[in-house]
Amino acid sequence: MRRSRRTRVAVAITIAVLSLSATVSPAGAEPRTTVDPMRRAYDVVVLRPLGLVQVVVGAVFFVPAFPIAALFGAGDDAFRICIEQPVARTFRRPLGEL
Repeated sequence: MRRSRRTRVAVAITIAVLSLSATVSPAGAEPRTTVDPMRRAYDVVVLRPLGLVQVVVGAVFFVPAFPIAALFGAGDDAFRICIEQPVARTFRRPLGEL
């Protein structure tokens, strides 16, 4: 079966665009740094589970500490120390960055 000239031109343009787009790097992008696989494994196996324990323990301490801290105007500090910082260390940082 013979293709029309229009179809052949469209296929050629598509192949040219796809092959050229593979060589283009994003402008202004930061260079990717590679993280040691052992650091990632240590992070996944040791630090993240310990961080999860820290989040749970922080929540347990936060419940009785918050009313007392709120009486003295330090409720935000209690939340930051007991909840916000452990959650940030456990869930919001990139994998392998210690």
